[in-house]
Amino acid sequence: PKENRDQEIHHLKDLVKEKDKLIQQMTDDSKSLHRELETVHRKMKEPGNVVELRKKLQIEKNYNGELTKMVTKLSKELEVFKEDRHPEDLEDMVQRELNLSADLDRKIMDAIESESEDFSQRKMELHACNSLTIKPVEQDLEKIMEQYLDIKNKLKTQTKLNTELSHQRNELEIEREMMKGQISEYESRILQLKSDYERECKRNTNLSEELSSKKAAVRNLEVQVKKEKTAHQNSQMEDSNMIEMLRIKLTASINTEQHLRDNNLSLKEKNKQLTSQLTALKCQIESKAGGPPPEIDIPTPEVPDKLSDLEREIEDLKTSLQTMESERNKYKKDLEIAIEETEKLLSNLMIVEGDKDHLEIIQRRLKTTIKTRDEEIEWLQKKIKGLTEAEEKRQQQKSDQDNELKSLRQEIKNVREVMHDWQIDTDQMSQQLRASLAERAQLTQVVAALRKSEEEMGKRFNEAKAKEEKLQGIIDELRGQVRGEREYNAPRGVEGQFVQSISELCGKLERYADEKSILHEKLIAERVERERLEARIRELEILGQRVDESEMSSKFQRLYGKYIRVDSKRKALAFQKRYLLCVIGGYQVSEENTLSVLAKLTNTERCYSVFESRGKVRFKSAVMTVVSVLRMKWLVSRWRQGIRRHAGGFVVEADRSFLGIQRGVEHSPPVREKRANGALNYEHFLERISQVQETFGLAMAGKKKGTSGFMLRVIRIQGFSLVC
Repeated sequence: PKENRDQEIHHLKDLVKEKDKLIQQMTDDSKSLHRELETVHRKMKEPGNVVELRKKLQIEKNYNGELTKMVTKLSKELEVFKEDRHPEDLEDMVQRELNLSADLDRKIMDAIESESEDFSQRKMELHACNSLTIKPVEQDLEKIMEQYLDIKNKLKTQTKLNTELSHQRNELEIEREMMKGQISEYESRILQLKSDYERECKRNTNLSEELSSKKAAVRNLEVQVKKEKTAHQNSQMEDSNMIEMLRIKLTASINTEQHLRDNNLSLKEKNKQLTSQLTALKCQIESKAGGPPPEIDIPTPEVPDKLSDLEREIEDLKTSLQTMESERNKYKKDLEIAIEETEKLLSNLMIVEGDKDHLEIIQRRLKTTIKTRDEEIEWLQKKIKGLTEAEEKRQQQKSDQDNELKSLRQEIKNVREVMHDWQIDTDQMSQQLRASLAERAQLTQVVAALRKSEEEMGKRFNEAKAKEEKLQGIIDELRGQVRGEREYNAPRGVEGQFVQSISELCGKLERYADEKSILHEKLIAERVERERLEARIRELEILGQRVDESEMSSKFQRLYGKYIRVDSKRKALAFQKRYLLCVIGGYQVSEENTLSVLAKLTNTERCYSVFESRGKVRFKSAVMTVVSVLRMKWLVSRWRQGIRRHAGGFVVEADRSFLGIQRGVEHSPPVREKRANGALNYEHFLERISQVQETFGLAMAGKKKGTSGFMLRVIRIQGFSLVC
């Protein structure tokens, strides 16, 4: 039983140690959970989290709303412009102007023909009737001048309309280029938001995996706590049962001890009585032997019987004394054994009571720790619920953002379709404007030629009119002289002179008729030239359309080249950022994870010797971190001090043809503007770099000069290779 008790006590001590280990493990798990929750809070508080992304999305939504409003406004203005200045209306207007010019030409030709007919009739009348009456055509000339003035006014209005249309077209082209620049910026922002969204999705998946692992750990802890509770209850029951058994054994041993003491006392009393009887018998026997010889009585038959009985009793008493002594010795030994056992039991009871007190203290501690763990578990469950609710909200926000992105993409598609239609309309309008401008130039040339011919004809007509008036006056004077001479004088050689003057006038009239016929032929030639020029204009318009298509294809090719260059530069910067973040943040936590991530980034697995000394590894990590710090400083200084220039070569013409919105000067803007435009912010990385430099400066302060010089040489070589 003693060995069993020792084993039970040892088992209880082992259980207590295991419980202490479990309690320590639970405390470590709770501390790790607290650390992970703090890291989660820090990550949520870091820049580029969901809140800032939501703000960016809100800003982009507002910007997209402004863009949609601008696009709707432009579409409405285009519709109004189309309604006001439709190409068919312009064609009708130009056709009317051409018809008017054709009517004007026809009327001029009719007037010239009628004038030539009048001249021929006058010539015939002069030859036939010898009369000099000429009818002027002043009414036709007034009508022609009125029509000419009307055409001139209409041409002025048409030129004004054409100038307004050209101004509107230039404004629309500028707005179109602005919209193209805004759409390209918006697409770049959408791509950046997509990358941020994917990064946040990955981060959320990692957080969800961590939460699931933490939930599994919490469940395992709960199961272990329940197991510990049941084991503790079972151990308490076993301890109580053992204590009750020990108490029962102790009471039984106490009762047996008391019974043995009573038996010993009774045996002592009996022994005393027997010793007193023996002494009395010895005295009687001695008195009988020393005294006078007894009288020999007559032996009675009762005396020997008594003696025999006494002897028997004496023998019985002796045997009983021997047995009693043996029993006494046995009981003494039993008493000693029982006393030793009771002492051992008492000592064991004291030990058990001490263990019981210790176990009660441990139980109280366990209860308090279990309560604290329950409270921590409840707090963690609440946190997990809050995180799950936040994750659900994030998922809802992500779904809303996805829907918004889909709607924005649809709107962008609609805007692109509208822009495409608008571009087609503008191309058609530009073609029509070019045709109208060419026709206007032709009309101006024709009108200028007509003005010149009209001025010449007017001058000649005025000269002919003046000459006709002079001739009429001369004829009247000659008639008066002829009459006077006929009345008073005899006929002389005046009739010959008169006939000569009339023949001269007829020659002049014939000459004027020839000039009019020549002018008529010139007008016919000008009409033929006009038709030829119109055919040439049509051919040039067709060639212009083809040239426009080739220019657009070349512009698109230049834009595609520019896009490829920008995309490659963006990918290179993203890779550099990931590489630097991995190198800076990874070597602080774990070297193996950093090496594996770098191998994934570069797609080449690097083999590192396992048996490499720890000092070399630390030296390599220090060198890599310092090189990354120098590289980051160089990038930041280059970013801050550099000048943004336009892309050279084949992108210059595309930049000239599609001018974007200039939001600032060519120098790099400040950091706040960069963040508003979707650019990078290096302040956080600079703070971390300064911290890393301080830590490495403290760590490497006690190194030797030889190692520091070698390290500087290695850093320079690595930095030069990275810069190159």
